[in-house]
Amino acid sequence: MRNILRGIQTVTKQIQTETVMSLNRQDGHNADSIKNGNWYFWAMLVELVLFVGIMVFQKSHMKNKLDNKLLL
Repeated sequence: MRNILRGIQTVTKQIQTETVMSLNRQDGHNADSIKNGNWYFWAMLVELVLFVGIMVFQKSHMKNKLDNKLLL
């Protein structure tokens, strides 16, 4: 009976240890996901600002080049 109880105690401790390790891995994964999401947001924001800047430059450049020109 003692060996059976000791085996149950050992298995229970192993399950608890694995659960704690799993939670630690999940916390690390969540933190990395949040950090990646922040990097993605800022990268997309920079890309959007550059895209709008290029579009404004092209519009003003084409407007100056085509000033007083007749297009067919």
